[in-house]
Amino acid sequence: MSGRATEIFQTIQRFAATNESIKLYSPTVRRPIVTTRAKGVRGVVVENETALLTDVGNPKELAQQLARLIENPGLRRRLGMTGRKRVAERFDWDTIVDTLLGVLESGLGDKDASGDRPRRSCVSR
Repeated sequence: MSGRATEIFQTIQRFAATNESIKLYSPTVRRPIVTTRAKGVRGVVVENETALLTDVGNPKELAQQLARLIENPGLRRRLGMTGRKRVAERFDWDTIVDTLLGVLESGLGDKDASGDRPRRSCVSR
Protein backbone atom coordinates (compact mmCIF):
# COMPACT_ATOMS: atom_id res chain seq x y z
CA MET A 1 0.00 0.00 0.00
CA SER A 2 1.20 3.45 -0.83
CA GLY A 3 -0.17 5.20 2.24
CA ARG A 4 -2.67 7.21 0.18
CA ALA A 5 -6.22 7.43 1.43
CA THR A 6 -8.84 5.61 -0.58
CA GLU A 7 -10.97 7.82 -2.76
CA ILE A 8 -13.82 5.41 -3.52
CA PHE A 9 -15.63 2.92 -1.31
CA GLN A 10 -17.11 -0.14 -3.03
CA THR A 11 -19.06 -2.99 -1.47
CA ILE A 12 -21.07 -5.82 -2.98
CA GLN A 13 -24.30 -6.86 -1.28
CA ARG A 14 -26.26 -9.84 -2.53
CA PHE A 15 -29.15 -10.13 -0.10
CA ALA A 16 -29.24 -7.33 2.46
CA ALA A 17 -27.22 -4.43 3.74
CA THR A 18 -25.08 -6.23 6.29
CA ASN A 19 -22.48 -3.54 6.77
CA GLU A 20 -24.50 -0.36 7.28
CA SER A 21 -21.88 1.00 9.66
CA ILE A 22 -19.33 0.96 6.86
CA LYS A 23 -21.76 2.66 4.50
CA LEU A 24 -22.34 5.29 7.16
CA TYR A 25 -18.63 5.69 7.92
CA SER A 26 -17.56 6.16 4.31
CA PRO A 27 -19.59 9.35 3.77
CA THR A 28 -18.41 10.81 7.08
CA VAL A 29 -14.97 10.98 5.53
CA ARG A 30 -16.49 12.27 2.29
CA ARG A 31 -15.96 9.15 0.18
CA PRO A 32 -18.36 8.18 -2.61
CA ILE A 33 -19.90 4.72 -2.46
CA VAL A 34 -20.57 2.14 -5.15
CA THR A 35 -22.79 -0.70 -3.97
CA THR A 36 -25.68 -2.87 -5.10
CA ARG A 37 -29.43 -2.36 -4.96
CA ALA A 38 -29.77 -5.17 -2.41
CA LYS A 39 -32.62 -5.00 0.09
CA GLY A 40 -31.79 -2.61 2.89
CA VAL A 41 -29.25 -0.50 1.02
CA ARG A 42 -31.71 2.24 0.11
CA GLY A 43 -32.30 3.05 3.77
CA VAL A 44 -28.68 4.09 4.04
CA VAL A 45 -27.78 5.58 0.64
CA VAL A 46 -29.66 7.50 -2.06
CA GLU A 47 -28.96 6.45 -5.65
CA ASN A 48 -27.09 9.10 -7.67
CA GLU A 49 -27.10 11.49 -4.70
CA THR A 50 -24.92 9.76 -2.11
CA ALA A 51 -23.92 6.59 -3.97
CA LEU A 52 -23.86 4.85 -7.31
CA LEU A 53 -25.83 1.62 -7.26
CA THR A 54 -25.67 -1.46 -9.46
CA ASP A 55 -27.91 -4.47 -9.92
CA VAL A 56 -26.99 -7.46 -7.78
CA GLY A 57 -24.86 -9.92 -9.75
CA ASN A 58 -23.93 -7.49 -12.52
CA PRO A 59 -20.13 -7.13 -12.53
CA LYS A 60 -20.16 -5.23 -15.84
CA GLU A 61 -22.38 -2.51 -14.36
CA LEU A 62 -20.22 -2.44 -11.22
CA ALA A 63 -17.10 -1.91 -13.36
CA GLN A 64 -18.86 0.86 -15.30
CA GLN A 65 -19.87 2.69 -12.12
CA LEU A 66 -16.36 2.42 -10.69
CA ALA A 67 -14.90 3.71 -13.98
CA ARG A 68 -17.36 6.62 -13.86
CA LEU A 69 -16.02 7.64 -10.47
CA ILE A 70 -12.39 7.12 -11.41
CA GLU A 71 -12.79 9.34 -14.46
CA ASN A 72 -14.86 12.04 -12.76
CA PRO A 73 -13.35 13.70 -9.67
CA GLY A 74 -16.25 16.19 -9.54
CA LEU A 75 -18.75 13.34 -9.22
CA ARG A 76 -16.59 11.75 -6.50
CA ARG A 77 -16.56 15.02 -4.55
CA ARG A 78 -20.31 15.62 -4.99
CA LEU A 79 -21.29 12.11 -3.88
CA GLY A 80 -18.90 12.32 -0.93
CA MET A 81 -20.18 15.71 0.20
CA THR A 82 -23.87 14.87 -0.16
CA GLY A 83 -23.24 11.56 1.60
CA ARG A 84 -21.57 13.39 4.47
CA LYS A 85 -24.48 15.83 4.72
CA ARG A 86 -27.04 12.99 4.75
CA VAL A 87 -25.21 11.12 7.50
CA ALA A 88 -24.89 14.29 9.58
CA GLU A 89 -28.59 15.10 9.19
CA ARG A 90 -30.12 11.64 9.57
CA PHE A 91 -27.76 9.30 11.38
CA ASP A 92 -25.90 11.24 14.07
CA TRP A 93 -26.65 10.25 17.66
CA ASP A 94 -28.45 13.47 18.57
CA THR A 95 -30.90 12.99 15.70
CA ILE A 96 -31.41 9.32 16.53
CA VAL A 97 -32.03 10.03 20.23
CA ASP A 98 -34.36 12.95 19.49
CA THR A 99 -36.37 10.82 17.04
CA LEU A 100 -36.58 7.95 19.48
CA LEU A 101 -37.63 10.21 22.35
CA GLY A 102 -40.28 11.81 20.16
CA VAL A 103 -41.72 8.42 19.30
CA LEU A 104 -41.67 7.28 22.92
CA GLU A 105 -43.12 10.51 24.26
CA SER A 106 -45.90 10.60 21.68
CA GLY A 107 -47.48 7.65 23.45
CA LEU A 108 -47.11 8.96 27.00
CA GLY A 109 -50.35 10.88 27.30
CA ASP A 110 -51.90 14.26 26.78
CA LYS A 111 -50.02 17.53 26.79
CA ASP A 112 -50.19 19.66 29.92
CA ALA A 113 -51.44 23.28 30.01
CA SER A 114 -48.13 24.60 28.69
CA GLY A 115 -48.41 22.37 25.62
CA ASP A 116 -45.61 20.12 26.76
CA ARG A 117 -45.93 16.40 27.27
CA PRO A 118 -45.02 15.27 30.77
CA ARG A 119 -41.64 13.59 30.81
CA ARG A 120 -42.00 10.09 32.17
CA SER A 121 -38.79 8.85 30.75
CA CYS A 122 -35.50 8.30 32.53
CA VAL A 123 -33.82 9.91 29.50
CA SER A 124 -34.11 13.64 29.02
CA ARG A 125 -32.55 16.03 26.56
